[in-house]
Amino acid sequence: MGTWGEGLFDGDGALERVGSISDQLEARVAELCKRPPSTKDAAELGAALGILLQISPYSFENAERAGRILAALRQQAPSFADLPPTTSALLERLAAGAGAELAERDGGRRGTLRLALGGYLDGLREPALFATAAAQALVQEVAETCAAALDRELETAEDLYEVDSMGLCGLLLLLEPWQLDSERVERWRDRLRAIYAGMCTRYGEKGADMEFFKGYLRNAERAFQLLLERAD
Repeated sequence: MGTWGEGLFDGDGALERVGSISDQLEARVAELCKRPPSTKDAAELGAALGILLQISPYSFENAERAGRILAALRQQAPSFADLPPTTSALLERLAAGAGAELAERDGGRRGTLRLALGGYLDGLREPALFATAAAQALVQEVAETCAAALDRELETAEDLYEVDSMGLCGLLLLLEPWQLDSERVERWRDRLRAIYAGMCTRYGEKGADMEFFKGYLRNAERAFQLLLERAD
């Protein structure tokens, strides 16, 4: 396990937590291989693949994983025509095997978001894959999974070494649309501040790794502010 920067994605632990979401989405894709074609499931498939394009190029590069994606696309293909034309066109491209190519594109992260997250997991977002109510419901479900983990783990953590779940906070900044209560985000922010303050008391502000954690907290604050700008 290692850390190479102060952004929320600049560590193996944080990336593994985001990877767990990728695994859940791939499992959802595998389920859609078994369902009869429907407009709802085709839209849900598009949203799952849209998120994977942003955070998991490996899902499209690995032969076994890409094979499952293609199988789900073939299964749901009869319903693509029921979706908006731009959504249908993208799903057709993915079904034709363009997944790895699409997943390689740079999302162009800049400014405060780049400072908060670092440069990893910067795939290009395709808005068309999130255009329907069913697609947006899946995004909300993923966002709630991330938020529930942050609720649980920030409440019990006593040390910033224990908050790999902040990678999921970073993931929330890549997902849209979602609805989260601003008071919930404020609780995460306040809890992270308290954890850092406790570390300063125990180790001293000049203790081992404390300069790193000071920079990490600064970027976490940036992330929380960006979330608050979007929260309800």
